[in-house]
Amino acid sequence: MERHNCPNCGAPISSTQCPYCGTVFYDFTVMDFDKPTYIQIHHNGQYIVFRALARSMNVNMRPDEYDYYADNSVYEQISSRAMDVTIDFSVLPDDEGVLVKRKDISNEIREG
Repeated sequence: MERHNCPNCGAPISSTQCPYCGTVFYDFTVMDFDKPTYIQIHHNGQYIVFRALARSMNVNMRPDEYDYYADNSVYEQISSRAMDVTIDFSVLPDDEGVLVKRKDISNEIREG
């Protein structure tokens, strides 16, 4: 992964987590909607790894309307302070025909 700045504090980082403020950063620009990719998530004390193909992405910005005052007049301001992003994946078997690989890490979490 190339070096970039933390989107939260601006510190230079070269991984997926800022060593200064702890912000987690996922770079989805490397994901191609035409090619399968491997995804690893932490869920219920396990690492789950699966091969997936991104099918669609939807970005929904919810406008917030509020009044503000200037020059003794009331103006309505519309901004977007809330946004939802949804990415749908199709899970594909890997080259060995395995759909999902799991690794129990609950002991590692307790020991670490």
